[in-house]
Amino acid sequence: AYMEYRDPVIVYSSPGLVFPRADYRTLDGQLAYAARMASAALAYKALIDGGKIRQEMMGKVPLDMSQYEKIFGTCRIPGRDRDSVQYNPRSRHIVVACGNRYYRLDVINASGAIVSEGQILAQLQRIVKESASSTSPPVGILTANQRDSWAEAYEKLVADPTNRNSVTAIQQALFVLSIDREIPQAPGSDHIIAASDLLIHGGGSTVNGGNRWYDKTIQLVVAPNGINGLTYEHSPAEGQPIAVMTDFLLEHLKRGTSATADQQTVP
Repeated sequence: AYMEYRDPVIVYSSPGLVFPRADYRTLDGQLAYAARMASAALAYKALIDGGKIRQEMMGKVPLDMSQYEKIFGTCRIPGRDRDSVQYNPRSRHIVVACGNRYYRLDVINASGAIVSEGQILAQLQRIVKESASSTSPPVGILTANQRDSWAEAYEKLVADPTNRNSVTAIQQALFVLSIDREIPQAPGSDHIIAASDLLIHGGGSTVNGGNRWYDKTIQLVVAPNGINGLTYEHSPAEGQPIAVMTDFLLEHLKRGTSATADQQTVP
């Protein structure tokens, strides 16, 4: 029944999680923070793959942990009358959204080693430089539409082979990392309101709403004014795996140290 729900995922069903405000205020700081967040998320993925997530219990009864395996590489696929969910847990790339454009970034090499935080940062710097002159239309805003409307647009979008390959790369990515421009803050509003707007709907189509792919289970969002967090499409899993992941990310972000080592591998 959930896949037949036709209202948009944003506002109606997808939560936005606001993380504590970071202390960076420059582009270099923003990208360094984004690289650290992505690195921590990949480390968490490695823990899941290695069966190292602590078993959850209800009293003395162990709970099912299978939902943890469904949060990375997962995407909701629009359909007329009914959506579906695609799982790609063995993907080796993420997608970076920047300037309403999408960039595939390989983060796990052929031997299964996770790339270093420094390597991720170098690629983010390249992506931001390349996207600076972008005039790309905000295609991602289509994923915020009513589901049947999005399904109709989706069919037309993927009819083109180039578009289909690009969309497939997004759908198969472990997660989306959105590098945003600053969200305008209305007079009298506070940081929490601005952050909530950013993490729920990106501030609308004229701000960062198109710099998203709302069908992705996990979208990490890093804005240039210290606002950061994640947007979560929760059809593949309930909130517990995301809550545990959030605690893991925040711990590493608070430390200010890399969460991954060059030799860390995934099975």
